[in-house]
Amino acid sequence: MYYKCYLTDDEKREDLNWERRFKIIEGISRGLSYLHKRHNSKSVVVHRDLKPANILLDADYNPKIADFGLSKVFETEDTHQISQKGAGTPGYIPPELNDGQYSPKSDVYSYGMIVLEILAGCTLGRFKREHRKKLSHVMWEQWKNKWPLIDIIDYSLQEDFEEHEEEIERCYRIGLLCVQENPKKRPDMEHVLVLLRNDDSLSTPSYPGFYPENKRSLDSTSDTENSDTIESDSGPEDASNPELQPLFITEYSPEDLNIITENFSILDENRFQYMGSLDGQTVAVEETNMGSDILALEHPNIINILAYCSEVEQKYFIIYEYPTNGHLADYLNGQDQTRPEHLEWGTRVKIIKGVARGISFLHHVFEDGYIIHGDLNPSKIYLDNSWNAKLCGFGSANVLDEDQDFFEFSEYETLQFIPPEVAAYGWYSKKSDVYNYGKILLQILVNTSVVDRAFFSKVWKKWEQDEILELLDPKLNQCPDEEAQRYFQIALLCVQYEPEKRPSMPEVLKMLNSDEPLPPPFNPIPSSSHATRLPEM
Repeated sequence: MYYKCYLTDDEKREDLNWERRFKIIEGISRGLSYLHKRHNSKSVVVHRDLKPANILLDADYNPKIADFGLSKVFETEDTHQISQKGAGTPGYIPPELNDGQYSPKSDVYSYGMIVLEILAGCTLGRFKREHRKKLSHVMWEQWKNKWPLIDIIDYSLQEDFEEHEEEIERCYRIGLLCVQENPKKRPDMEHVLVLLRNDDSLSTPSYPGFYPENKRSLDSTSDTENSDTIESDSGPEDASNPELQPLFITEYSPEDLNIITENFSILDENRFQYMGSLDGQTVAVEETNMGSDILALEHPNIINILAYCSEVEQKYFIIYEYPTNGHLADYLNGQDQTRPEHLEWGTRVKIIKGVARGISFLHHVFEDGYIIHGDLNPSKIYLDNSWNAKLCGFGSANVLDEDQDFFEFSEYETLQFIPPEVAAYGWYSKKSDVYNYGKILLQILVNTSVVDRAFFSKVWKKWEQDEILELLDPKLNQCPDEEAQRYFQIALLCVQYEPEKRPSMPEVLKMLNSDEPLPPPFNPIPSSSHATRLPEM
């Protein structure tokens, strides 16, 4: 079994608890250390194409390094060799190959990327080439800003986190050390083996490097259907810069899109979504103004994009899986009679945290920018067969540069949820997504499809009277009162009238996953003197 399968299949990935993942991390390092430091040998082997698809797992989850088609043997006296051929798989290629150089430290870089993938629970395979660097950069930003590690690791590791936090943190730091831009700063594999097992302090990682894949021509890729490995005959100075296309995401023509959607059968008339069928699988087709940036999104709580079309009247469409359990709106106040009567508390908590992780990911997805969803509501949250929340509905989403605080939304009347600053001024920011998340959280707790001004008044009155749990869905069994009370408080903090008083999504995640005291909320319905106050963005 390829290890890659475990990173791309939700059910298989959940089989990988932390002990198995650490076994894989350590096993790969042993294999590479053997190749790089073979005893009684005057030569070393550099793999040059290390990636999850080339890691095989036996029945006991022992990793086996495979596919030595691009490997090179050279004398130990040579610290580097010059190659007239760029080789490897985009996303795992070290930056020094831009100068035609490779060494054992090149494999160390690829190993570091794999370690970060194991922690994050995702692969780079579906990213656009120009976004292949993003995983390591996002992980480094998390470390630099001291955001909680639990917010960025694979959601299926949440239960193991408390017991193995130090070991997970250590592997995370080792992964960042291995992907540093300067090969001399990376540890060798023998040293990595030592670092994995001792308690010595680790050095501070510098900013990760990346190979500029936009210098590669698409014509240099392998012609085989299942291979994304590159071996280009052009040297580093012979570089073309074509318009890049994503790997593993199929582009369809407008004619194909008509067939898939049966001439655009409506799924959600006001939300730019359509029902379709692709290879016998039910899919949703969605219009978005994000363009190709949306293809860079790969996260357990974001819909899985299968294909796209960019040639329909200057519109951009994505095709994604239609999850088994429909969307969250189906379960609120019996909206869909074919669905279960109610969701158990544990399932609701899973959805609450999953949605928060998805939004937090969007708000920090690029090192030089971020995404605002723009239309977050229960109909934009799909549920898979394991009740994992998947954000969709990117028709109103916008990509902003890191120095932009908000965008102006001129057609906000089409939105289901309208934050107060959007209604007043058309200004939509990260905190607007937070506001809508708070509304969704209240809906899940109360089991209601209505969250209007009267509802807010009722919630606030019950909060002031310390009777908030009276609003909790009466169908819930075995619901911890303290946890439910905390979630109500988090929801009220998210729906504060003034955006600057709302927490950020990373702060919301921390609140959901800790027992630290929460600040007191204010009335989400402002007094008349504050109702027209200009929100600070």
